[in-house]
Amino acid sequence: MIRKKNSFFRGKTIAGVTIVFLLALSWRVYAGAGKPGAAILNKPIGAKASGMGEAYTAIGGDLYGLYYNPAGIAGIKERQASLFGQKGFMEGEYFGALAYGMPTKVGSFALSLAYYTAGKIELIDSSWNETEVNAQKDYLISLGYGRDLAENIDVGLSIKNLGSKLVEKFSASSYIFDLGAIYRVSRTPVSIGAAVQNIGSKLKYIDEGDYLPLTLRIGGSYYMEDKFNIPMLIAADIVKVRDDSRLKEHLGIEYMLKEKLSMRAGYKIGYDLDSFTFGIGFLFDFFDIDYSFNIMGELDAVHKVSLNINFGSRAERFYANGMEYLKRANYERAGYMFYRCMLSEPDKEEYQNELRELVENDADNTAYFGVAVELARQYVRERKYDDAIKLYHYAIDMAQEIERQKNK
Repeated sequence: MIRKKNSFFRGKTIAGVTIVFLLALSWRVYAGAGKPGAAILNKPIGAKASGMGEAYTAIGGDLYGLYYNPAGIAGIKERQASLFGQKGFMEGEYFGALAYGMPTKVGSFALSLAYYTAGKIELIDSSWNETEVNAQKDYLISLGYGRDLAENIDVGLSIKNLGSKLVEKFSASSYIFDLGAIYRVSRTPVSIGAAVQNIGSKLKYIDEGDYLPLTLRIGGSYYMEDKFNIPMLIAADIVKVRDDSRLKEHLGIEYMLKEKLSMRAGYKIGYDLDSFTFGIGFLFDFFDIDYSFNIMGELDAVHKVSLNINFGSRAERFYANGMEYLKRANYERAGYMFYRCMLSEPDKEEYQNELRELVENDADNTAYFGVAVELARQYVRERKYDDAIKLYHYAIDMAQEIERQKNK
């Protein structure tokens, strides 16, 4: 879309102020000292993000923004649900989460419940009696909200309730919140994100309290297509955790093949065990399945699985994807998605208006007509002649409308 000059500079100013605020806030809270607690807060959620090396701070549009940068929730354009699971190294160790999110007129909301159990251990009391108990159980309830602050800036906030219990005897709880922002550089496929996570009170089991693992994340993402016109997403994050002298780096890449299959890889720097990560995603009409595994040095690899359900119609999903490509300034693929929307629900004016605005802002119209012709040919090959005719007629009508606008 064409963006007015004054809104462009206003957007950059707001983005700068927002990111500086997040950095300043994290610096003030980092002044505390102590050993971070709460194991569940250190565990990454989502097989898609894990497959990309957890470089997810500047990526939005799904529920997993709730765990990396709450500003990513603002990109949710349809009702979604997710289910995540991971088996640990120890017998009985398990980590899982489920979430639900939906867009509204005032922004997007997401709710999540995460659960971690460390398995069972044997305790011996002073009388040498052996008892088997759960070593540790944590739960984390998260409520997130995200919305656009300006034309190319999303912001988000999440509030969490953390509960933890050790050896079925000592309990602790804490309220936590995260802040985040994502800035999309105007008319480019570049996004920049920043988030401050785990701001809250100490987790106190008896008398002494453990500081939460306050985390600062800064990241960027770049969308491009290779020489074979295969969409590719590249992302990188820098992460700093309180009382960890190391600066952690996350690198990730995703290849999207024919809108049905995604291949992912990542690399993590600054960790004792984590290094390479790999993942794969299968995309269907109403749900996705993601799988990833992390290489953990001499230990066994960690396997993670996610199921993501989309409750919107096919047309709504095409529309949401089109809007995401539009934010990344990939007008050709955005146009392709809007075409699919139009063919799925030809009477819905919202899709036609988006397509019209896209074409009017494309000075040469080359992307528009190129996609139109290729898509129509595909429908002819599939013997969907009615759809092909609709597409050709719509292209002609749109071209005539643009010509009339130019002659005014």
